[in-house]
Amino acid sequence: MARREKSYSERLFQEKFVKRMEQYKWEAPEELNGNKRRVTVDDLINNWRQELNRLNADKLDGVPLTDNEFKQVMTRVNQISNSFEAAKLLSAEAGKGKIDGIIRDVSDRPGNHKLTLTIFKKEEVSGGDSSYKIAREVWGHSKDHRFDIVLLINGLPLINIEQKRSDQSMEEAFYQFQRYYAKNEFVNNFMAFSQMMIVMSEVNTQYFATPKSVDAFNPSFLFNWSYDGKTAYGKCNEKMTSWEDIVDNFLMIPMAHQMVGDFVIIDNAKLAEEQRHMLMRPYQVFALQAIRGVAIDKANGKYKGNGGYIWHTTGSGKTVTAFKTAQFLSTQSGYDKVIFLVDRKELDARTIDRFKAFAMYEGVNVDETQYSGDIKNF
Repeated sequence: MARREKSYSERLFQEKFVKRMEQYKWEAPEELNGNKRRVTVDDLINNWRQELNRLNADKLDGVPLTDNEFKQVMTRVNQISNSFEAAKLLSAEAGKGKIDGIIRDVSDRPGNHKLTLTIFKKEEVSGGDSSYKIAREVWGHSKDHRFDIVLLINGLPLINIEQKRSDQSMEEAFYQFQRYYAKNEFVNNFMAFSQMMIVMSEVNTQYFATPKSVDAFNPSFLFNWSYDGKTAYGKCNEKMTSWEDIVDNFLMIPMAHQMVGDFVIIDNAKLAEEQRHMLMRPYQVFALQAIRGVAIDKANGKYKGNGGYIWHTTGSGKTVTAFKTAQFLSTQSGYDKVIFLVDRKELDARTIDRFKAFAMYEGVNVDETQYSGDIKNF
C-alpha cells in the first residue's frame, strides 16, 4: 500500500516541530530534508560515514575511511539483528560504543592498520564530540516506506518519530512502526540502531523502546512523558500532551541524548525471549535526577541532610530505579560501594538476579552476601 502524501497541516506541524527543535542544539541540514530532495537511508549512512571520520580522526591519523574500509564497517552493521543487539554494542566500553576489527588498506600510512572505531559517547552529552541532526521524510528500503523524522546522534539513527494529525490515534502510528518492522526496515541494517520510537501529534505524544522483534510490539509499553513539577506548566507526574512542551522537556538536548544513553536498561535476562532493552519512565528519571542532585551537592559540601526516600507503587519498576541509582552512584559520583538492602529473602534472590541481568553491559559488579554482618567486609 503506497504511503499518501502529507497534507498542508501535517507539513506545517513538521516545520514548526523542526524549528523548535533547532532551539535546543538540534541541526536540520538541508541535505537531510526529504521535503526538498529525495532522502534515503543510504543518505543517512553517508552522513554517518562523515561522523565516523570526525569522531575517530585521531585513530585515522586524519585519513578518512576508504570505500573498502567503510564496507567492512557496514558488514558489521548489517549483522546487527535488532535494537537489543544494537543497545549492547552502544554500551561497549562504558557507553562509548565500538566497532572493532576494521583492517586499514595496505599503504604507506603511519599508525595502526587494525582499528577499533568509536561510534557513540554516552557521557558526552550536549558537548564534546556529540552531534545532533534531524533528518526528515527518509525513504526506507521499501518504496512505500518513509520515516517522518529520524533523530541522529553522532550520525546514528537512535530515535524515530512518526507524526500524525490530531484526529488520528497514537495506535495508528504505533502499528505503522510495526508494519515497517515486519518488512525488515529495522532488522540487519543501519536502522537497527534505533533505540526509541515516538508517536506524536499536536495534542499527544508517547514513546517506547524499539522492540527487538515484530512480535514484541505491545501497545501496553507506550508511555507518556510527564512534568517534573519544577515549572509552572504542569504538576509533578502530570501527563504531558503539548508537543511544544515535549520538545522543551523531553526531546531537547541533553534529555534526548540521556534517554538513549543514561536512561537505557539492557536486560540480559536468563531466558533469551525475555532479553531486551528498556527505557526508563518519567517518574523513574525524576527519582534518579533527584538522587543525582543530592549526591553532587553532598560531594560539594552543599547538602547537609542524611538522605531521603523514593516512593514507587507496586509494579512500577522499583528495581530498575534502584539499579540505575546504584549504577550512577558507583560510576559517576565517586562512591566505592553501594549497598542495597531488602527486608525478606525472596526479594533478595529476585533482586540479585535482576541486578546481575541489568549490570552485564554496564561496567559495574554486583556482589551478594548471605549475612548482613558480612557488609562490613565490603
